[in-house]
Amino acid sequence: MLFTHTCFERERGLWRGWLRDGQTLEISWPRKDSGLKVTFHGAQRFLWVGLVLVQFFIPIGLVKNEWLFGDEPQWGFTLSREFGIILRWGSWRKQWDWPFHTITLAWDYLGKDGDWHNNHGRSFENFSSEVEKEDSLKKTETYPYRYVLKSGGVQNVTATISKERWIRGRHILSWLGLWPSRVSYSINVQFDGEVGEEAGSWKGGCVGCGYSMKPGETPLDTLRRMERERKFD
Repeated sequence: MLFTHTCFERERGLWRGWLRDGQTLEISWPRKDSGLKVTFHGAQRFLWVGLVLVQFFIPIGLVKNEWLFGDEPQWGFTLSREFGIILRWGSWRKQWDWPFHTITLAWDYLGKDGDWHNNHGRSFENFSSEVEKEDSLKKTETYPYRYVLKSGGVQNVTATISKERWIRGRHILSWLGLWPSRVSYSINVQFDGEVGEEAGSWKGGCVGCGYSMKPGETPLDTLRRMERERKFD
């Protein structure tokens, strides 16, 4: 037989077969990307073939060096609905966004001074201090938050919320002012304790999240709607 054993997972959209030398052939679906490239997983080398709705990982040999996920070299191209055109040659990488792709043009927070301030531009070296500075400038509100578990138990925490604004537009056309941008608002929520079914476990509960605002809502309105609707499993 060609394969020593196989695995089929209908829910995940995955079929995998193991060869006698330990290599695997994998087929998965549904997928959105297309392309062709040589890539690695651990010590296995694959030819990846993406055909929009299905992708194949075809084994083409083992290597001595085991690559960590994200560090492996790749050769080929990907046509991604989310990230555009991506070319890879070893460790070299080049990406072009689709001209009509929706991107975030601005991500702002409402300050204590009543003005909007941009969240972008944080440097890696000073990330913590810059986030701390932003937090000190944000206009925040604090309210009690009640979460009901599946068991009927209740978790009571304090939620600190701030208002954020997202401005999105089409990639290249937005630079030329030829495409209207879309503005949406959300709240950023920070809890003073863990919330959810996994609170107190090794997985941990939720300590912060965001939630989209509806037209006409205040930040408190959105928080109370989130309190009714959102579940943290």
